[in-house]
Amino acid sequence: MVSREAEIFERANLVDVGVQKIEPEHAQRRSLDHSMDLLSLHGDTTSPTERTHPQRPNISGIDGFESENEDDDFELEALNIDEVDSPAIPHITGNAVNGSMDSNADNNMIVDEAFQKSLNERASQFASSEGNSINTNSFPEVPKPKVNYDYSDEVSFSNALDEWFTSKEMDDLSKFKQIFESHLDCGHYGFNRLGIDEKETVIEQLVYELNTDNNDNAISCMLFIALGAFDEHKFAIEDGITSIRRNCLFLVRSNVIPTLLSVFDSTFESCSTAKSGLVAKSNTLFHITTIIYVVSLVHSGDDVDDSEVETLRNIFDQHQTLVKLVKFIDEWRWNSRASLRIRNIIVLFGLLVQLQFGNLKKRLETKQKLCKKLGLGASDPSSDTLRASPVDFHMFRHDITSRYPSFIPPPSTLPDEYDDSSSLLQFITLPRPQAIPTRGSNIAQPPPSIHLATPASSPSPPPSPLSKSLKNKRSFQAHSSYPLIYPTEPGEDAVPKSILEASQLFASRVQEKLSLKQLWFERDIFMKQERGWTDASEPEEDPFSYLEDTSSDDLISLKRVESFYQGSINYLSSLVHVLVQLSVNSHASIDTLLGNMCTANELEMIRAKELLFKQATYILLLILKWFKTCHILKFEYLCTLIYDSNYLNIVSHYLKALNSRILDRIQCTTVFNYSKSVWINDGPFPSIDENFCFTLVNMLTITNVISRGKTQRILTINEGDPATALRNLLSIHNKPIWDPVLKIIKDITSFNGKKWKANNMDLISMVYLHTKSKLRDNWLSGKDVESEISDAYGQEIALRALIQFYNMRKYAVGMEKLGYEKKTRDFFTREVDLATPDI
Repeated sequence: MVSREAEIFERANLVDVGVQKIEPEHAQRRSLDHSMDLLSLHGDTTSPTERTHPQRPNISGIDGFESENEDDDFELEALNIDEVDSPAIPHITGNAVNGSMDSNADNNMIVDEAFQKSLNERASQFASSEGNSINTNSFPEVPKPKVNYDYSDEVSFSNALDEWFTSKEMDDLSKFKQIFESHLDCGHYGFNRLGIDEKETVIEQLVYELNTDNNDNAISCMLFIALGAFDEHKFAIEDGITSIRRNCLFLVRSNVIPTLLSVFDSTFESCSTAKSGLVAKSNTLFHITTIIYVVSLVHSGDDVDDSEVETLRNIFDQHQTLVKLVKFIDEWRWNSRASLRIRNIIVLFGLLVQLQFGNLKKRLETKQKLCKKLGLGASDPSSDTLRASPVDFHMFRHDITSRYPSFIPPPSTLPDEYDDSSSLLQFITLPRPQAIPTRGSNIAQPPPSIHLATPASSPSPPPSPLSKSLKNKRSFQAHSSYPLIYPTEPGEDAVPKSILEASQLFASRVQEKLSLKQLWFERDIFMKQERGWTDASEPEEDPFSYLEDTSSDDLISLKRVESFYQGSINYLSSLVHVLVQLSVNSHASIDTLLGNMCTANELEMIRAKELLFKQATYILLLILKWFKTCHILKFEYLCTLIYDSNYLNIVSHYLKALNSRILDRIQCTTVFNYSKSVWINDGPFPSIDENFCFTLVNMLTITNVISRGKTQRILTINEGDPATALRNLLSIHNKPIWDPVLKIIKDITSFNGKKWKANNMDLISMVYLHTKSKLRDNWLSGKDVESEISDAYGQEIALRALIQFYNMRKYAVGMEKLGYEKKTRDFFTREVDLATPDI
């Protein structure tokens, strides 16, 4: 029985299409066969009537169908169109192409055995292509050129000795043998064949002459001995290197180095103040510097006993050689003279920094020992475990407690005053809760008094027809800072299980780093002094002071770093300025190198600038690493000096000039001179410029280090639009180069719009594929970018205020030389003076 409503619905939806013409069965078959002919063999010029059509399979054996029922037979054939199309597939072979088909073949299969075999072979090719999906015949794989370079700061004796001299200085070495033979009587055997007693007699005579005013010949003879009496081994390079090592060790054992260092100081002062005779004084300075350099180079090797290396280090410590070299560089900045040999001074300074402190490998070992001593877990870069900082966990707790107020997450390791908005240091760290839609606010908004049950808002009024502005798109989302007011089912917890698991997982992955503990210790002292609780002049027990700790010899390098920072704090700005300016000069030398013709002197000058640029970047990077291990605010102070010297813009211009003119390095004066072209089939180059790769990695690492986590500096990098230059660096496959480049890309991505991200999706993908993520890593989305930009200037001010407070508290003498004054009035006295200015 049909209801009344169904009857009305049927009448309303009936459409009269009229009487339909019934097409005969043979016409239907002919129409279908004709269509299949047009679809089966593409490009065949034979007429449809001349083709031999494949026989349709017999369906009489199929259950449920009768062969006598012609209508059912045709209906099944029309529906099962895959059977008709199977002969038309281009991969069929044999009789199928000729028009005959095996009646036992299953034409319902998509592919036959031959085609399935080819698919399997192609799948195996994809599996062996290391994840590259673009590996077809139409689009052959274009592999990225790979640079076989491994970053290492280990000192190579032969390379370092070769980089010290220029071609002219190498030619002048031949005269030292004549001076030695005319000044000393060593017989026909030479110095290397003398006995120990005879060698000591010669050295005592030279040391005595060094203390006199006329000591030029003694210095030349000492240099000849330090260079291994090289003329005796004219055709044996290995024997010459062995003689250099043996003689330099003998000079240290004979206690010659303290006398040489004293002569070095007086010679440098005379070069900076003398009005005449500068050429002779400059040569004398170069000779003394060469002796100290070669001796230090020998003791930097692994084949020297540790006790002898420590003896030389103690000599340099007692003389404060590193601090004096920084003073010499400061003197050259304000009184630039060619006689001061600034190139040799900087190269010697870089070698002594590595000798006194240690290389990057030694720095990592010292950091692990320090973390073990303080009870901190040292980070393992090779571990796949995702970690989180205490700041990230603090923000995670904030997000969860805002959403579920009744939930008590694991406690945070940060101090209670972390969110104190009244302190200047509130901007010192900028991680914020997830997705706060407010602008320019550093404090989370309180929950609203009226909480709507639905996130949708009331409909907005229609736009005015006179308005020319486009309609803004709106996205209605629930505020993550508002509590969840929706009820839960009986028997369920108020907090989802995923939130509980995430809290436990996050709490177990929190890693307290040494730098954060050092920063928070100074931050607490600053806030106490800021509120007037304590006086800044009162000494605080510092757990990160290494000068007074004499119980452990493992931290001797940190003691040297502390002593160096204390003695050179007022000269570090000059050191950074000179080293950064060397980068500018090296950048300017590219134009000379790309000229049509370069003279021998120009090539020598370019070589010297490139080697000096290499030393400058390595000095900055090595000191940054050691300062960070010693104390985070020492590191931040040096980062601030480098940033203020316009280093980021210099690097940006250097990379752009390098990428835009890199193809011009191969000189080709005519179009027919194609012999210098680089072809794909040439294979790998026999050698690479390791100095350039070393400099490039140092430069990019410094850029990443000084801008990491500092919004103002990241914006400075972003203003230079470095995406193109960084992409060109990623076009070659080398992990030491990729690591700093990908970190820079990761930092600047958050501060670019959707168009930039769409155009540089390849860079973003490489960051995901080749960098290690953190447990809370919202660098691509979920960041309150507007608030970070508005607070970027405040973050920079807060950081500099804390650095100044730390330096004034610990190194007041050096800061007073820079013009800073130490306040003697307490908090309440200053407040009274501010309240009553006229009394």
